Amino acid sequence: MKKKITKKFVILIVFFISFVGFFEFFGGRKSLPPKNQFSQGQLILQNDKIILEKNLNQEIIEDSLWSKINDYSIKTNEFVTIDNFAHLFKLSYESVKKLNICLKKNYCGMDKRNAADSYFDENKTPGHILLGRNLEILILTLRFDGDLSSKIDWKLIEDLAENSNEKIQGLAFELLNNFNKKEYKNADQSSLIIESFKGEAKADALVELSKNNSNEDHLSLKEMLEKTFEMNDPHTVISVVEKIKDMRLSKNELIKTAKSLCHFKEFGEDDPNWKMIKYNLKKININLELICSI
Repeated sequence: MKKKITKKFVILIVFFISFVGFFEFFGGRKSLPPKNQFSQGQLILQNDKIILEKNLNQEIIEDSLWSKINDYSIKTNEFVTIDNFAHLFKLSYESVKKLNICLKKNYCGMDKRNAADSYFDENKTPGHILLGRNLEILILTLRFDGDLSSKIDWKLIEDLAENSNEKIQGLAFELLNNFNKKEYKNADQSSLIIESFKGEAKADALVELSKNNSNEDHLSLKEMLEKTFEMNDPHTVISVVEKIKDMRLSKNELIKTAKSLCHFKEFGEDDPNWKMIKYNLKKININLELICSI
């Protein structure tokens, strides 16, 4: 008898839960999506967006494409097209100029945060993120029409290569290396910029340099890799190692440059930097343990 009652009770509970779920799904209370389903653009608070817009021309923020520029859930290559690249070049270039100025002044109005903000990274503010996105758009528009480069003040791009944000530094170098070849046509000039970079900026710049066809640039790439690997800055070394697969190097060249990493073994087999370096090289079939034992 108890078993029958228990069975009926379980059926009743299941029915009730199913009914509640049905009600909530079809018009009842809407549940919030998990945090990892929010787009990157939603991470920039609406309040920050309003503050940023105060630093831009009204013509920019009233433009029909501004919403896409500021929507980080949309990749830049998804909306830069043959039909709008010239217009987007103008919008992005003007934004880059304005954002560069206001970031130096007061982080585009975000130098003073409210009491709820426990952490403020002065190198990765919403202004930096938006500036980087506009540089990405600028690069895409120049790929449609390289002649637009004549409208760029390259001193501004050189200035951006000295920005404290690694992403901006890397994008600035990509612009200089690919679209201002008249000024940056030899390896020495490129090296001077790259040598000051750290982390992701140095990794991205070396990938860009590897795309150049000159023997001088290729020799410079190998020299800078060896010099970088001899450094004691693990963040930069690991950033470069993670992207070495994208550099145009032969297997023999990879092995030769990898030898400059052997000094990290001195910190012990359990050192996390040594493990990370070995792991990334193993993905491209480079056995660092073997190389360092020879």
